[in-house]
Amino acid sequence: MSFWDMLTSHTKVAGGSLPLEQITLPDAASSATTSSHSKCTWSSEERQLFKTASFITTCARKLEVGSLVKSNACWLFYKFFSIVQLEHYDEYVVAMTCLFLASKIEETPVKIRDVINVAHRTLHPREPPLQIDQTYSSLVDTLVNFELLICRMLNFKLTYDYPHKYLLHYLKSLTEWMPAQHETEPYQRIAWSILNDCFSTKICIRNRPDQLALAACYLALESCDIKVYMQEHAEKPWWKVFIEDIRLSDISQLVAQILEMYENETAVTSFTVP
Repeated sequence: MSFWDMLTSHTKVAGGSLPLEQITLPDAASSATTSSHSKCTWSSEERQLFKTASFITTCARKLEVGSLVKSNACWLFYKFFSIVQLEHYDEYVVAMTCLFLASKIEETPVKIRDVINVAHRTLHPREPPLQIDQTYSSLVDTLVNFELLICRMLNFKLTYDYPHKYLLHYLKSLTEWMPAQHETEPYQRIAWSILNDCFSTKICIRNRPDQLALAACYLALESCDIKVYMQEHAEKPWWKVFIEDIRLSDISQLVAQILEMYENETAVTSFTVP
């Protein structure tokens, strides 16, 4: 079950998550969920980029490369198209290249033929497998050339400060502080799902990694209706313990972006697994 399904469903999951309309959110984020119901606010370019990022996720899952490789590939993909115009490059070739490059960056390299075969099978499920012929050789050459192009366009800055490590720290700290009855709550799994979903859009390149991780944690706690233990007696809010310079308005803006992403996702047909 996806995070969006958990939010909008009235069926309780383990621990009892709340439907969207019952979640207490900061004011800006709350208004964002009611202002654009069932109406996509993305441009045609943003829709296409989202579909292609979903394609990366699908291929990464089939290649079993893990969430970090998938996240790095999506980050490279969005960074590249923040520099160049979409109409100048084939987005699926760029996506394949980013996935291949990310696997090497994360030191879990996959063979280029596996990336090509999985991508071809995903895009063309009813066609026979690719033969090792001139077309296949051209695809290999194209990916190799695009790999160099992406590296140059990004000035060889191919890694960044992942939000995953921050989320791991936040969740571990909160879990140790929470009463035992919350151990069965699904908020940790929900937080990871939210964070991973953020790499399907430009949210992953527009925000500070530590703040993005905190917003995912905040939204997960709210979706499960969990209040941080002894918060009412604390000298400062729990989120300032993790990030001293963050304000509630910052969290509000991030949560609003995340909820807008899920609202738009329901209105856009993403890339689906055949």
